[in-house]
Amino acid sequence: MFNIVEVGEAVKSVAINLLDSIAHEKGLRTLDSMQLSTAIITNQIFLIDYFVTSDKNLCNVAKDYFPVFDPESAM
Repeated sequence: MFNIVEVGEAVKSVAINLLDSIAHEKGLRTLDSMQLSTAIITNQIFLIDYFVTSDKNLCNVAKDYFPVFDPESAM
């Protein structure tokens, strides 16, 4: 199931907090922080089973928040 989530102030705020707190240490990029923050906010409404991305760095960061699935690794 897929849900469309508006990128509002809450998502932007979480993204900024992620960038301020872990971007330098873990190499989190700006757009990746938006994707991860959207998942974090959405998880408060709909349970997210897996965070899906083929970006190795984003997988590494997201695993602190969700079980991750890299479709390229599954091949």
